[in-house]
Amino acid sequence: MTRALAFVFLLMWALPSHAAGTLVGPILTYSCPPGQFASSLASGTVATTCLSNSDNTSLANFIALGLAQQQTVFGKLPNLSSSGAGQIENARGLSTLFALQNRFATKISTQTVAAGASMTFTGLTAYLTYFLACSQVFPALTAEIQVQFGEGSPVTWNTSGNYAWSNMALGSNSTTAANAVSTTDNGISPAGGAISPSLVNSIDFWGYLNDVTLSGAVHFFTWTGATKGTNYYVSNGAGTWTSDTNPVTGVRVIAAGQNVTGKCSLYGLNQ
Repeated sequence: MTRALAFVFLLMWALPSHAAGTLVGPILTYSCPPGQFASSLASGTVATTCLSNSDNTSLANFIALGLAQQQTVFGKLPNLSSSGAGQIENARGLSTLFALQNRFATKISTQTVAAGASMTFTGLTAYLTYFLACSQVFPALTAEIQVQFGEGSPVTWNTSGNYAWSNMALGSNSTTAANAVSTTDNGISPAGGAISPSLVNSIDFWGYLNDVTLSGAVHFFTWTGATKGTNYYVSNGAGTWTSDTNPVTGVRVIAAGQNVTGKCSLYGLNQ
């Protein structure tokens, strides 16, 4: 089976099998008059604010609403006129997006700090693979942003110089990639080294932490990131803790020897 055909079958499986004009999700539902979209929805309720079909921002608000709540929000759009057929298709496509998101990943939590010690996630026992997404992360003083693993319960953090990582970065001033590596670091460095203490020089990165519940496996964190130094850089890399292969029960983001500012969210992958 080709990838394209497989994806078509996946979409057919994910689409709601309800009558035209009615889309119902397993978590939240809402109802608006013909030709209108919901612009607000209290989490866990059916309270709505509806916008007119003539309001071009209605669908954008609907999308933003669902993304902000990070859960499946399917529309219940009864009795739409024929002029709203395009909107029905948009709603169906959006509901598919949320269905796929809900089936493939579950949001664990979000940590936001301002000049704090770390962004920390513990209790990693429910999923084999996790996805970590961080944005606008920077240190209080010039330092390396690091990802560290923890073991056991309560978590004991692996902090000594037994992390190995490799980072390949490409700057906006060159077509030649620059490599940075370490086998004795105190954490995995998504930026491949120290970054400056400012929002404009912060790093955004996102990646997978694999096989966390397996004993005897190498637990890689593989990432893609972007940051600004002298130029703009995009980076890709992988790293691991080399001292043992015990299950990973925690992950945290720190600035080496400094406080850190930023936002990180952790997701469990439904494999």
